[in-house]
Amino acid sequence: MGEHVLNDAVSKTRTNFWFVFLVVSLIAFYCGIAWLARGEYQWWYIDFVADANVYWGDDSYRYFLAKTAFRNPDVYWFNFVLPLAVFFDGVLTTISNESLYYSRALKSFPLVLSVFLVYFTCLKLDVKRVWAFLSAGMLAFFPLYVFVSLSFYGESWLVFFICLALFLLADKKMRAAALVIGLMPLIRGESIGFVASFSLFALLQRDRKLLFWALAPGSIYFCLITTIGPGLQNFLGWRLNVADVFEAVGIWYGGEIERVFDVLYLPWLLIAVPALFLKEARPIWPCAIGAFYIVARLLIAVELDRSSLEPRFFLGVIPVLVVGLALGLNKLNSFCGSGQKAICCRVMSVGFMGLLLFLHVSSVHVANELIDYVARNGELPPSVADAPLEMGTYFKKADSETVAGYREYAEIAMQMLERNPAVTTLMVSESSVLYFLDPKRIPRHVKVVFALFGWPTLRPVMEGDVTTGYFPHPPFSAYFALGLPKEGESLLLYLDDMKVEKYPYHWIVKGNSIYLFSAKEIEGARIKKMSKDDYLLR
Repeated sequence: MGEHVLNDAVSKTRTNFWFVFLVVSLIAFYCGIAWLARGEYQWWYIDFVADANVYWGDDSYRYFLAKTAFRNPDVYWFNFVLPLAVFFDGVLTTISNESLYYSRALKSFPLVLSVFLVYFTCLKLDVKRVWAFLSAGMLAFFPLYVFVSLSFYGESWLVFFICLALFLLADKKMRAAALVIGLMPLIRGESIGFVASFSLFALLQRDRKLLFWALAPGSIYFCLITTIGPGLQNFLGWRLNVADVFEAVGIWYGGEIERVFDVLYLPWLLIAVPALFLKEARPIWPCAIGAFYIVARLLIAVELDRSSLEPRFFLGVIPVLVVGLALGLNKLNSFCGSGQKAICCRVMSVGFMGLLLFLHVSSVHVANELIDYVARNGELPPSVADAPLEMGTYFKKADSETVAGYREYAEIAMQMLERNPAVTTLMVSESSVLYFLDPKRIPRHVKVVFALFGWPTLRPVMEGDVTTGYFPHPPFSAYFALGLPKEGESLLLYLDDMKVEKYPYHWIVKGNSIYLFSAKEIEGARIKKMSKDDYLLR
């Protein structure tokens, strides 16, 4: 008896050791990724995956907004970021003392937890440990999943909530699952599919309490918007104005539908999707239907030229399909029984996971280019052969001087705001500076506007000297008529190179431009629509 107890204790100790080892290793790995991508001193551009870069303007502006989460209550009505996402990111930026790197590194904790939640979800669905482990490992090293989860996009929190919902559904903790799913619309709008599917299941089970918990958070927020908030017209209307400009520019909406397979690999779908129809997957069907809604909604919007096909938009689907993959491999191997047939099936399954790992690697832009070069030429590029172990062989970077230049750029802009109360608008088109703007130093009367396209792109479609952008205060977007600065008029600082020659109020800070204008908000603007061909010819 004593020996049996001792063996159990040793086994548990080993299990706990490996668990802690994996957690610490993954956190260290993700912190390293965050340091390489957006460290304190230099930035390696390693985040270009699935034909799109992750850490660009939308990420930097969301980071800036997160730093205002406890200073500007209007940000909770701004549906560029939704309240729960900006609150969580605000907590992280506060804990990190508004350090860009440490804020991003803290994201590694929910990221690691999401991986383990998927693993334990698979176990709850009676998937064997080996397939649960391999599938969770696929998620842990999925480049797009990792980079977006370490970002300030709402998807980073949405996927965590989806993973938590998967686990709670598999564990039959229905009331907790209902609340988690009900909170999702306060993070990302496309999660309405999860709420609708779960509500349908609650109705079929005639469980009013589950229905209440699924619908209550979104309903309360809706009531707040229409009562003490800005109203539905302001809450939604600014996006219609923005859509008009996107459509006019003609280079953003639409895309090639088949790009979906750059993110959701076809071999993966062939295993995972059928597996989600198995009876073992029944507990997580609300999430499976919600994931299907995300894909269908996005593809229809792209086909109708009402949305772009950004890879991150598919992120909420990935954890569901990873569980589907584990279920599929588990079912295939159970069919094989034992003996030689089972061994062959396991080898093929492991080989299949190797194929998915290869697709992971090739989704990274640089790796894909390298693979294509070797396939065409039968040898490595000379740069790789000469220096295969140097990061600079593969990736471009913003060196320490460039990053320091962005800091100084932000510092000069903030000093100009502090010294000139006539400046009421700071319009930012050079998005990297947003990582270094300090909301505490920006006067309360100043709107920080994220420019909708740079001036050279916007100028051909706007009649007159007019620019536009959005900001975290009602009405959330506006057009600005620009002119030479005049005494007694409101002024606007514009951060980016506008490519305007011989403009007298133009300063350059470490290669970065600042312009000063007189600016007047106007209700509307005349917009000229351009086709993609017109834009390319220009």
